[in-house]
Amino acid sequence: MLMDFKTLTIISPPSASKDLPPDRAPQGKNPEADESPVLELNSRLRDLPTHRYSMDLNSPGQLFLDALEEDPLLPGTILKEDKKFVGFLSRRRFRKHLSQLYGQELFLRRPLKVLCQYVQDQPLVCECGLRVDKAARLALNRSPETLYEPIVVSYGRGNYGLLDMHRLLVAQSEMHKLAVRQVREQARAQIIQTEKMASIGTMMAGISHEIKNPVNFISGNTVYLKQYVQDLYDLIDAYKGELPEDLPEMAELEEEIGLDFLRKDLSQLVDSIKVGSDKLKEIVAGLQHVSYAGNDHHRDANLASCLDSTLIVLNNRLKDGIVLVKNYGEMPLVPCNSGQLSQVFLNLIGNATDALVEERDRRRELRREEVASINAAAGTHTRKLSLQEQSRILMGEDDAWTPTIEITMSMRRGEDISLQGSRIAGEDRDADDSAGKDITLSADWWVSVIVADNGPGIPKSIQDRIFDTFFTTKAIGKGTGLGLAISHDIVAKGHGGYLRLQSPRIKTADNELDSVNPVVLAGKDPAENDLPGTLFEVLLPLGPKDNQEN
Repeated sequence: MLMDFKTLTIISPPSASKDLPPDRAPQGKNPEADESPVLELNSRLRDLPTHRYSMDLNSPGQLFLDALEEDPLLPGTILKEDKKFVGFLSRRRFRKHLSQLYGQELFLRRPLKVLCQYVQDQPLVCECGLRVDKAARLALNRSPETLYEPIVVSYGRGNYGLLDMHRLLVAQSEMHKLAVRQVREQARAQIIQTEKMASIGTMMAGISHEIKNPVNFISGNTVYLKQYVQDLYDLIDAYKGELPEDLPEMAELEEEIGLDFLRKDLSQLVDSIKVGSDKLKEIVAGLQHVSYAGNDHHRDANLASCLDSTLIVLNNRLKDGIVLVKNYGEMPLVPCNSGQLSQVFLNLIGNATDALVEERDRRRELRREEVASINAAAGTHTRKLSLQEQSRILMGEDDAWTPTIEITMSMRRGEDISLQGSRIAGEDRDADDSAGKDITLSADWWVSVIVADNGPGIPKSIQDRIFDTFFTTKAIGKGTGLGLAISHDIVAKGHGGYLRLQSPRIKTADNELDSVNPVVLAGKDPAENDLPGTLFEVLLPLGPKDNQEN
């Protein structure tokens, strides 16, 4: 098969040029071609053995026939002219032309160049870094005449190999088995995790119910307790008014028990019990709301209350120096499963908290290293840092960064919403590419809940996988990889909405934290419009405008 190199169909993966191996096989038979490779789900063409047999274009056809008879598994030969790749000739095509009338007389004694003039099909050339499954898909999309032809694998630096179509399909079949096995294992793990979470939710709801009764008892009785204490004080004052003032026993007893202090402190003690019991009631109510799974029926719910219940559960983690900013606008009741949405908000706010805590710890470690480096470098001409200077650096007084989570809730028109430039999880999400797609929104009005932080952000290289099941960047034991995947299912499948990711965030013209339609500041470098951190937006359909006004 003779083709000009410039007209070859070369399929290159995004990063194939970074790790192209040198040609390891001789120009004859490839000793690796008979080995069975160990494949993985992300195996590349470089992991499959190929035949590196090559011939000069001016070699006689008899030489190629001898090579085919010597190696019955040889699919063909790489053709070169002046040591440059010009195409390939397959066993099937060569045998086909030899079987024709006068074929052996025409082609065996003449150069291969003569035979290649009759072959006009364009070969498929793939870079060695291309995934096996994608290469198989490309090979199977060829015309019926070339369907069983081998494909050319390019290893760079002028090195090529031939991959037999049968071996490629066998490799694809093995990878399919691996994929099915992984899906089953993931499904089993997800079922176990779901059952565990359901059990925890049920247990949490039961414990919350058991705690609620005594807490209500304490909270309700503090009102009467305070009134009873005041009644006793009034009774004591009445008795003191009737008794003579010069009773040393009474004065000694009042001084011993500290009656004046007791009056003031007991009242404050009862008030603190009331505050504590009310706070405990809020926590129990939040736990009950978050643990409530409910059924598939949607009911009108107040999303502000749903968010506040979630924040109560996360209050202990948010107290660790994280600033929380809430921007709740006037919102109608939203038809939804509030318990499921609480799980979504719990995942998004929890992830933002984890990212901010990690960034804060990283900055603290850098400051400690800075202090240690300055002190270690101190010599005769420089002094070590004083305790005050060390304290200033370690406390981050020169660091203007403050860990912040901002929650914004608003109503938006469907025509004003743009999902381009973001990673999308929704019913219209393309499995291969979730960014830059035009998505037709099904409703006129949408409720938007944005959870944004000013942490380190999410690298571009993993944003395509952020909603995949079991994908996590957290250490083993700290993350299951189910949070965002479950959130996607709840928002997209359970509510017909969208969950989008934007990292880094895009600065808007009015310096707001973010906007569904980001506006690039005029005259600024694009990089200057990026804000550090991550933004997740939940979009839930509300319906036509008339429905909202009524």
